[in-house]
Amino acid sequence: MSTNGSIPDVVPFYRYGNKPADPSWSSAFIFIIYSRYHISGDIRPYEKHCGGVELYLENMYRQYERRGGFEGMEKSGIAWGTYGEWVPADVHQRPSATYISAFNWILTLQQAAEMAQAAGDIDRSILYRTNASYVSREFLDVFYDESSSTFGRGGQTELSLALRLNLLDSNETMRVGTTLAKRLEDDGGGWTVGMFGFKYILQSLVKTKNAGAAFDLLMNMADPSLGYMLTNDVEPATTNLWELWDGIHQGGSMDSRNHHMYSTIATFLFELAGVVGNQQPGLGYSQRTPLRLLVGGVSRNISSVCSKTKTKRGPFEFCWEIEGGAGGGAGMGTESQQRFFTTSFSRTTFKATLSTGIYSNVTVPIVGSLGNLLTRNGVYVMIEENGKEIFQGSLTRQTVEISHKPVTGLHRLAYDLQSNSLMFLISSGKFNFQVLQAAINRDE
Repeated sequence: MSTNGSIPDVVPFYRYGNKPADPSWSSAFIFIIYSRYHISGDIRPYEKHCGGVELYLENMYRQYERRGGFEGMEKSGIAWGTYGEWVPADVHQRPSATYISAFNWILTLQQAAEMAQAAGDIDRSILYRTNASYVSREFLDVFYDESSSTFGRGGQTELSLALRLNLLDSNETMRVGTTLAKRLEDDGGGWTVGMFGFKYILQSLVKTKNAGAAFDLLMNMADPSLGYMLTNDVEPATTNLWELWDGIHQGGSMDSRNHHMYSTIATFLFELAGVVGNQQPGLGYSQRTPLRLLVGGVSRNISSVCSKTKTKRGPFEFCWEIEGGAGGGAGMGTESQQRFFTTSFSRTTFKATLSTGIYSNVTVPIVGSLGNLLTRNGVYVMIEENGKEIFQGSLTRQTVEISHKPVTGLHRLAYDLQSNSLMFLISSGKFNFQVLQAAINRDE
């Protein structure tokens, strides 16, 4: 970094790129520090580099003012940035480089403010939040059309990035999400994004209750798509992804077959598997802020999934399966109780491996129609851990805490009315739970 806060496109700066960098490239400086904080709650990298963070953001503000703000940039036609949305699948939906730079700058201001607050660096936190608020207002003034609930020219990337910034109220956010889902439908259900849109489109769809559209996009096998990269009969990818969506049709330069920029798909795959997104920094390291895990994930298209990874504290595993069917809860309760069970029946299993010191709150929904029946009559539940029954009885709207047989590492078992779910607070160990649910029919 220069003394004026500028950063080159490539570090070390000896061959490629420019200095000062495209704002979307230099923003990696903030993103790397924020990632350390967000994943583990480690604020030390920010504390070490807080002076550099301030210099960098001041440099960005000077660039912004010198160009006349976003409005001046758009009117002059002189883009802020060199690269913008890198290698989009559809160049006709490529946003302006200024739009991409504006997004990344606002996001870095938001992240810097959050880290400064966590570090007790209050003056800088206030400064960054104030600047973020100011430029966000102009971003909305220049790029947002409230009448059509769209941003920019309404492409997949523009809509996805705007939703990531959280600038709108909940109703407007949902309307923009509907616009994104419609855009996807108009595009034939295929990808048109590049590097930045790719990072956020799936999460933006889920966030606005369009998880089905996100799942369909992920499973798309047409050219161009992730599925096509993996299943084409010319040069199928294995554990890698291409830089160019049509890489097998290109030659010479820029034909990387192992490009890290699309590795962000891993974030969504964990979210799809129920490792809930938007975790607070350092979540999972205390009983007060446990890691959130959701049986059923974020899409109703999946009935079973297993996610595994290695962390600095040890292995992590979260696997679940949901089965529904008839049978009236055979084997549950007494014979006299069973005659009150309806034919609505569900079996949910989940396994979890948590390293020492890791806490997790696992949510198990009352499945399907059983949730509606619980609010009326109640649901009979049997819970086993590693084949041993720890609870059997009925749940009603009045149930909160569930008394159960002791299980090492199970700190709390409860029913949450708002989410209509069972809540398991667990820590440090291997768990294998089975939850049987049968609706109670009190009409007899």
